[in-house]
This record gives sequence, C-alpha cells and structure tokens, in this order.
Amino acid sequence: MPSVKVYVDDEGAITCKPDPLKVGKTQGSVVIKWKMKTAGWEITGITDPDGNPLPKRKFIDSKKDDKTDWKIRDMNYDIDEYEYVVHVQSLKTGECIAHDPIIRNGGRI
Repeated sequence: MPSVKVYVDDEGAITCKPDPLKVGKTQGSVVIKWKMKTAGWEITGITDPDGNPLPKRKFIDSKKDDKTDWKIRDMNYDIDEYEYVVHVQSLKTGECIAHDPIIRNGGRI
C-alpha cells in the first residue's frame, strides 16, 4: 500500500513525502494512505485542485481512516499525472490549510 507522509511546519506550510507519489500500473486497485506526521493537525479531506471530490471513476472510497489518516482507493489505469489537494486542520486553532502534490499514476515515469 503506497503511503504519503504529511507534515506541517511552524509557518503552516504542508509537505507531502513522496511528492510526486508514484503508483505502478496494476491489474486491480491500489489503496493510497496519507499519514499525518505532525502532532496537533489532522487531514480533513483530499480533493481535486478545484476543491471537488476526486473523479469517482478513478478514485473511490476517499475517507478518514482514523483520527489522523486518510485513504483512497486508486482505480485509475491511465498513465498520467493527477493533481490533488490535501486539506489539513489545526486541532488547536481550527486553522485550515491545503497543499497540492501529485499522483503519478500507471507507472514509474
């Protein structure tokens, strides 16, 4: 299962590692898990660059996995790069911020 570590620094900048996330072409689906690594923050959603849900024919079951993590099932067979936005929120202040890394899908291009 591919995993993306999500960090928030003291200035409120989000970093995702790896970026881009490389997902190999498969005969089935791949679960991608985002793991919040900074205490006091939680992932609140993953959207497309316009703030809409990821395309349902390519990415399904986008949901919170537990208190800090998020997961999506990548059903996409197309070799391409897909932008997405990780939304996070401070548990202390309620501040919401977002970051736009890339899913490189269908191969190690």
